[in-house]
Amino acid sequence: MLLIFPPAAKACEPPGGISILGGALKAHDVNYQIIDMNLESSNYFLDKYFKTHPKKRHYLDLITSRDGYTNLDRYGKVLNELTTGINYSVNKNEYGITLSNFIDKNKTPHRSEDLIDSAKNYRDNPYYEYYKIRMGELLIDRDVKHIGLSIQFLNQALPAFALIGFLRSNYPNIKIVIGGGLTTSWVKGPNWKNPFSGLIDKIIAGPGEEALLTYLGVDPQKELLSKSLPDYDYTLNYNYYNPGVIIPINGAMGCGWKKCTFCPEQAEDNPFIPKGAKRVINELYYLKERYKPDLFHFLDSEVSPSLLKAIAESNNTTPWYGFTKFYPLLKNLDFCKKLKMSGCEMLKLGLESGDQVVLDSMNKGIHLEDVKIILKNLKEAKIKTFIYLLFGTPTEEYLSARKTMDFVVEFYDTITFLNLAIFNLPVGSDLAKSQKLFSFGDADLTMYTGFEHPKGWNRREVRDFLNREFKADPKIRNILKRTPPIYNANHGIFFNID
Repeated sequence: MLLIFPPAAKACEPPGGISILGGALKAHDVNYQIIDMNLESSNYFLDKYFKTHPKKRHYLDLITSRDGYTNLDRYGKVLNELTTGINYSVNKNEYGITLSNFIDKNKTPHRSEDLIDSAKNYRDNPYYEYYKIRMGELLIDRDVKHIGLSIQFLNQALPAFALIGFLRSNYPNIKIVIGGGLTTSWVKGPNWKNPFSGLIDKIIAGPGEEALLTYLGVDPQKELLSKSLPDYDYTLNYNYYNPGVIIPINGAMGCGWKKCTFCPEQAEDNPFIPKGAKRVINELYYLKERYKPDLFHFLDSEVSPSLLKAIAESNNTTPWYGFTKFYPLLKNLDFCKKLKMSGCEMLKLGLESGDQVVLDSMNKGIHLEDVKIILKNLKEAKIKTFIYLLFGTPTEEYLSARKTMDFVVEFYDTITFLNLAIFNLPVGSDLAKSQKLFSFGDADLTMYTGFEHPKGWNRREVRDFLNREFKADPKIRNILKRTPPIYNANHGIFFNID
């Protein structure tokens, strides 16, 4: 079986989900190969560009070495040059490809009809030339019966379906399976009716290890699954767009809190499946020994308190970062220092709002007085913070947003990086039931619905506030200026911020 991670997404580290699937197949002696077509296709386009612009090749060297992360202005130029190179090779005005995205000006991944059209007219897709060459190499003289595509993000959908169309046309006997985060969101949507019958042989939602093994005719063994380890051996052939070896790791699937009213995790009712702290630490030691990473990236929706404690008590010294919650245990300065000693370089934290009334209405489960203490502790422990803010939720209004702005300004020196987002209302969520909704036309696969803000604080008003007031504040502007574009937290971890 071939397991493929399709373009286009950030090619800065190996994909975690497909590596977990590989480990499960390996534990059951299933013959498989993992191919990161996301990274490979970017390299394919850039190699074409460098053949005609050989002096530009050093920009790829910069993004894969520490020298590219000493100056944000030079870093930005590197990203611009690489993006220019990719689009130069594509040379089609109706498409836009960046280091993290794919845009088709005539199609949307929110509409199944467009995905099917992408499969039907696969030759028009800019990845076609690469697909044709690479699949020819992978399938020559090999009896491959199944190909699985891990579609995690919206920007992978159209290129993935172009690949599916190519395979259907040229290798009709091969069975096609899809799974991944985006696929799960489609299937969990309240209006899901499989529009891909005849194009895709199996659609897997949620954790795919058992479902994939069963589909392949292999009886999943719980004991083997409980001991299986992610397989990153394929990464030995790759050089990702970062200045070191990054290995993703996860302590759980889903979110342990799962109560935030704004979150798709709640709307989709995805289960929380923890591995257990002891198993995660053992896995961390194994991955450290086998792959010698420069950095671990925890993929959890929120690294749990029990896992944070286990890491703090471990002998790990490999740097790591990940998403967690403003848990009360972070109010303990000594604990934060122990986290730092155990390799913690940065924590991503969802603050969302600086107004306690808004936080309570979201059922966020955090208190601003705790947040203030935690931010100061992390600053003193020398742990970077990547803070996420969310504007335009149903209970927020202008004065609430101003409170968020005031909070950020007050705690400016404790916030390393910022991510700003405008609220999207998940389709089928409990919150949607109490709002005045409007649809996005025939976008049958959309995960969100339009709504009229009950306080008139609609997206246009939010954007105006962010552009004219929030981003205009000198302190906030400085935080945003030092937050790396495109790769954000993935590359922010490599910058030394005073």
